[in-house]
Amino acid sequence: MLISKLEEIGQINETLQEDKKRLEKQLQKAHAELVELQGKYDNLQLAQANIHLSKGDTKAAKRKMTEIIKQIDDCIAALSSE
Repeated sequence: MLISKLEEIGQINETLQEDKKRLEKQLQKAHAELVELQGKYDNLQLAQANIHLSKGDTKAAKRKMTEIIKQIDDCIAALSSE
């Protein structure tokens, strides 16, 4: 009776370990995708800021760049806290 329970617990533990590994891989993949998308988003915002700058609206472009830098800093802080 105890041996069968021990074997059952061992199987459950093995299943949980496999699930943990699978979920860790999913988390790593999602994190990498987040970093990639954040980079693309930042590039898009920089491109938009450059468009504003080329139209002669330097004050708005500077504000936008400051906003982008703040967002990047916030993202770095969020990723660092993980």
